[in-house]
Amino acid sequence: MPLLMDWLESLSYDIKAGGQCVRNASPFSTCTACQESCEKNAIIIDKSGIQILKNRCDGCGMCIPSCPVQALEGLSPIRKTIGDTLVLDEDLQPTKYELLHFHKKGIRAIAIPKGDKKMQKLVDETNETLEKMETNLFQVITGPVQDLRGQKRLSRREFFSKLAIDSKHLALSTITPAKWRFDQDKFRRAGMFEGWAFFQVHLDSVKCSLCEACFRLCPGEVFMTNGSLLVIDTGNCNGCSLCMDVCRENAVRLEPDLQKALELEATVLPLSCQKCSCDFLGWKQADICPICQGKGQHSLS
Repeated sequence: MPLLMDWLESLSYDIKAGGQCVRNASPFSTCTACQESCEKNAIIIDKSGIQILKNRCDGCGMCIPSCPVQALEGLSPIRKTIGDTLVLDEDLQPTKYELLHFHKKGIRAIAIPKGDKKMQKLVDETNETLEKMETNLFQVITGPVQDLRGQKRLSRREFFSKLAIDSKHLALSTITPAKWRFDQDKFRRAGMFEGWAFFQVHLDSVKCSLCEACFRLCPGEVFMTNGSLLVIDTGNCNGCSLCMDVCRENAVRLEPDLQKALELEATVLPLSCQKCSCDFLGWKQADICPICQGKGQHSLS
């Protein structure tokens, strides 16, 4: 009986905030993406981190694709597809990144409710992104959904093969432990489309003290150092804005802007502090690290 109870409990799930949440990484984080996506006001963000109120959360999963670092563990919204068409209703409007995920999976048409201007605007914005990447756009369908159901007649062999596959998928989606079906990682923005970046990353070398806070905390490893070389890989940026939040010099800036992924390079100097003997980086020769220069005295000039 205990084994059976454990199994039955594993079939259900509660959406949880994982350790990779940027709110856990730094108290300076201002990310509220999950909270903004929740129509039930079930997500509370305070000094202790993220709390999900079980008595309000209905498990819709809308917060899952909204998180820039895939920190929310759970199942994303259930979407209906017919062939290569995604069928959307008035409930649970997807995010642009969710639509881009479906495009990558082969969806080429989206059926939306007739007259739904909000949904139409979302698809138009997503198509603008796809057009910049010079790939197929979503076709928008506003007619009756039942007209999409026309399929060719299957042979006996094809029918039983499809039945076996569908049965396997049904079993996996209904009687397997929920944790085995968590799918938040599929909405990872960085690398979703190879060679493309969804954000521009700007580092102002005049303001930057090379304290390395953003280097160490960035969940996407956008900033990398190798000896005297600083590399900024824009293709790794997920738009969480943690680098901007932790920078006390306002030297980092992100802009949502689709572009070819770039590796920006800058020359830095590996230095050693004469006061604390710690190694640090500088834009030019210096004997004292930014920390030893004193709070608020981080300029190397």
